[in-house]
This record gives sequence, structure tokens and C-alpha cells, in this order.
Amino acid sequence: MGVVHAAHDPVLGRRVAMKVLSRRLVGRRGVEQRFVTEARVTGQLDHPNVVPVHALCRSPEGDPAYTMKLVDGVNLRDLLEQHGAWVDGGKLDDAEDLPGRLEIFTKICDGVHYAHVRGVVHRDLKPENVMVGRHGEVYVMDWGVAAVGDDSELLAAPTPMTGAVEGTPGFFAPEQAQGERPHPLHDQYALGLVLQELVSLRDAVPGRSAVERMVANTIGDRVPLAMRDGRAPPRELAAVIAKATSVSPADRYADVAALAADVRRYLAGMPVEASPDTPFQAAARWLGRRREWALGALGVLVLLVVVVTAGSVVSQARAREAARARQAALAELVASIATRAGTIDARLARYHGLLGEIATLSAERLAHGAPMDGQVWFAPDFDDPDHQPPDLRTAPAYGQPVSLGHPVFVTPDGSRPEALARTLLPLGAAFRSAARRSVDGKPASVDDLARDGAPIAWISLALVDGMSMSWPGHGDFSEGYDARLRPWYTVAVDATGAVCGAPYVDSSGLGLLLPCSSPVRDPEVGTLLGVASVKLPFDGIIGDLLAWDGARSALLDARGRVVVSSEDQGWRRGQKVLDNESLPLPPYPVAAVVSAASAHRGEVVEDHGRLIVAHPLQTLGWTYVVEVTP
Repeated sequence: MGVVHAAHDPVLGRRVAMKVLSRRLVGRRGVEQRFVTEARVTGQLDHPNVVPVHALCRSPEGDPAYTMKLVDGVNLRDLLEQHGAWVDGGKLDDAEDLPGRLEIFTKICDGVHYAHVRGVVHRDLKPENVMVGRHGEVYVMDWGVAAVGDDSELLAAPTPMTGAVEGTPGFFAPEQAQGERPHPLHDQYALGLVLQELVSLRDAVPGRSAVERMVANTIGDRVPLAMRDGRAPPRELAAVIAKATSVSPADRYADVAALAADVRRYLAGMPVEASPDTPFQAAARWLGRRREWALGALGVLVLLVVVVTAGSVVSQARAREAARARQAALAELVASIATRAGTIDARLARYHGLLGEIATLSAERLAHGAPMDGQVWFAPDFDDPDHQPPDLRTAPAYGQPVSLGHPVFVTPDGSRPEALARTLLPLGAAFRSAARRSVDGKPASVDDLARDGAPIAWISLALVDGMSMSWPGHGDFSEGYDARLRPWYTVAVDATGAVCGAPYVDSSGLGLLLPCSSPVRDPEVGTLLGVASVKLPFDGIIGDLLAWDGARSALLDARGRVVVSSEDQGWRRGQKVLDNESLPLPPYPVAAVVSAASAHRGEVVEDHGRLIVAHPLQTLGWTYVVEVTP
């Protein structure tokens, strides 16, 4: 549909990718609208594994275009061909390299499942449409033929779910190749073929021409699975691929999340849903994870065999069955935690994306904006019944009178720079929109925000000269309030981009807040103009993301320190503290988990009767940790 160029964004001084509608398609009926829909769909899929879209625009020639993150890496097809050549040349051990390729696959699944939940079917999943960054980032690309259902949460025009065959021959599900309406199970079939190519480092579907490959797709024909070096593939992965690529949709996984969970079970050394262990296999797997113990116990076992009674045999069988059940339960737990970690990643990516919008708009207003017509309110006005905003009401979510329609301006010396405030006035609508869109699902209404609040509770912009702007508007500021001294400001002054700081106690009584802030710089010369920030209340983070029934959970930073814990629910709520200090971050009390968080890797640890599962997050380099007492 288009041509992708490397480009330069002069406003933010960064390199981006610009996709321009192909000249041969300009003017064709419906094509431009479809191109715009592609940009809108991709831009609204706020997930770490979907390439971020920055803006719709026009090319220098005036053709429709949009800009997105420029990924420094290679597409998955090139990566697989490179790894295949290395295996052939003896430079790479296929079995040792396989886990890394499977990690890439689970990230692809996370992004695709996120789209499915929001009513979008990709329809063209293949290695060429996946980019792998040099730091391990994985992005699902090219949503140009995606189908958007009528019930989608996305603000994009629904794509008619017709039987038009769109995609790439060789990666169609049988029913898709026969013209059936788009369905998430079609994407799952394509992912099964991608998984086979990741495992085998060879094409998964026979045929040299597009027609031959389409015929193979129609009947569900696949190349026999074998590793590149000639070894037989792991039986668990063969079963997973067979299930995902079943000719009958009813025999596939319930959704892509279940497919990813089975691959993660394999990576964790657990039995997979597609091919459950026999009692013997379960016992062998259990012993394989404890080889030193098994070797040490071998001599004892030989003696026990001589004297064992029939009752002992029964007891051992029960023990093996109990071990198998325990391993299966652990596999389910690890898969569930991985799924929750993907949700947390997606939410944090959304909040970061909204913060980026706010910082960009703020820089534009400060650099190029002019005073607008309209009334502005400074903090003292909120205490004056004759001059306060007309919508000032006590909002249950905030526990105090706030104006959801108007921001408040504050200066440390009590001055009223009206012209500057009116220059920033249009940002009030952008702040409110960001808070509404931070709610999971469809954007919340103003009434919803007043009653239930939002993940982003407060939004602020503080300028280097001392004036600050906050939404929602309220008058609960101490005399001489200076935003430049607040933790959310100081954490970003020397930052090069968005950063989340240590928590602090809200001066308005919402308890602990997690600040995510970004420097606002002049788009031409890069000098600091101020800091924009969104504040996330702990109670919302815990209730929406961290809470795990019967378990303690936490988010750790890249040094293994506890940023947010489920035990913090409700702590310090109602207190109003203005000491301009962030709270100290204690290290997580288990050294193995701290080590895993510092190395940004997953880990399962048994500690004093607790089972601790650590899963790395991509957005901030943090780690999600869940403690379970069996």
C-alpha cells in the first residue's frame, strides 16, 4: 500500500519512519481512507509489541502519509535466514538458539492478542511483518489489511468483514483462503506457521509460486517439521504447532493468549496443553529439573527397589501424580502471570504515549502559540464564590471540589501572568482528553471521571519561570507553592525523555502517587522550557493491574527496588503532605529476584515456602513480581 522512508522530525529533532501512500494508488476509490484507517488502527493499539505511530501528515509531494517509530533492527524473515545460515555453517547451535526465537514469538502473540481484544484482526501475519530491534524489542508491523469489527473499541472506521481474500499466500488459514469472514483464529493459524518457521528455520508451507502456496493453504498442507540441523523437534513444540494450525478452527487454541501461554510453558520446562505429559514423562521432567538430587538419590533408590512393597509402589505412583499436578499448576500460574504482565506493559505504554502527546503539544504552544480568548483561573479564584469556575463541584473520586472543564494556574509569588496562561489554555482540553483515554476500554465521560477517577488522576505542566498549570482545576495549594520543587518536576529536569520517578504522597489527599514526567524542550534549539507530568495513584495501579487473589504482588525497578506493592493499597490516602520528597525505594527482600530484575530476565524462585514468579516488562525495564504461598 505504501513506501516507507527514513525521515527527520524537525519539531522534536528525531529520526522517524514515514509511510507514504504509493503514487500508483493515489486517487483510487477508498484507498486513501483505508490508508488513514491503517494509521489510526496502528496508532490506537498502544502496546509494547505494536509499532508506535506518531502522526498523520502529508509527504513533501502532498501524498497521504503517517510517521511512526523508526526501528533500528531487522525484520524477522531476514533474522531467520541469517540464523539458518549460521546453523548450516556450524557457527550456531540450533537447540541453544531456539529459546531466544521462542521469546520473540511470545511477544508477537502478546501484540496480536491485544489487537484481537480490541476487535482488530491483522490478516497478514508473517515474518516479513515483524521487526526485531537490536535491544530485543519486537514489533508487529503493517496493519494495512487489518479488519476492524463493528464492536471494536478503536475509534476507526469499521472494515467490512467481507469474504475478500487479503493477505499473503503461504500464511492463510484454510477457511481464510476460501473467503470466509475475518476471524482471530485466522491470525492464530498464521502464527502457527510463523512458529514452525521459527523452530525449523525453513518455510512452513510447500510451493514455489503464490498459487501453489495458496493451494497448500486451502487444504492445510504444511512441510514436515524438522530442525534446521536435522534433529527431531521437541514433541511439545510439534504439538503446539499442530494445534495452532489445525484445519478445523474448533481444534485450535481458544485465543492467541492461550497459544502464547503454551509456548511459555515449554520455555519454563512445563507440560503443554497441546500435549500433556504421561505420568512417566511428568516424573522424568520433574527429575530432570533436579538432576543433582536425582543422581545423589540413585544409589538409595536401587536399595529401595529391593525392599519396596506393593504398598510402596502405590505410594510412589501417588507422589509422581502429585508432582505432575504441581508442575501443571505451576505452568498455569507462570502463564497467567505472563499474560497479566503483558496487560501491565500495554497500560504503561499507553500512559507513556499520552505523556508524550502532552509534552509535544506543550512544547508547540510554548514555542509558537499565542494568547487565546477565554477566561483563565488562578488558584485563589477557586476559593472565591464570585470568580470560581462554573463547573467547580465536589468529585467523589478526588474527595474535594475540582473543575474537570478548566485547569488551574499557580505561581509561587502570587502573580497573574494572564497572557501566558491564555497561551497555554488550549492544553486544558488535551489534558482532559488524556485522562479520559487513560481509562481501559472506551474513553470515560467527564461524569465517569468525577465519580470513578482515572488511572491518570492529575496532569501538570510546570515552566522554568515558576508558573504551573494543573488539571483538574482546584484551589488546594499551599501559599508559595512552587512546582519546580516537587518530585515529579525534579525527576525529569535532566532526563532525555519520559521517566517514572519514585512515589510520593499527594498534597491533595489521594495517597501515594507514581509520577511519570517528561522534559518539555524548545523544538528548535532544545533548551528546557518546563516539565510535563502525569500522576498515577497507587490505589488505581494496584486495583486495576497488580492485585492477585491470595498473593502479594509488586513492580520492581531496574535495580530490583520495590516501586509499587499490593500492600500499599490505601496507604497514606487522605493525608496531605507537601514536603517535596520522594519516598525511598526498598530493595526486594529476595536476592535471586533482585538479580533477575537487574538482568531483566524472568525467574521462578522458591523461598521459605513461597513461590515467587518474576516477569520482565518492556516499557520501563521494570519487573512484575507475584508471591504465592502454595
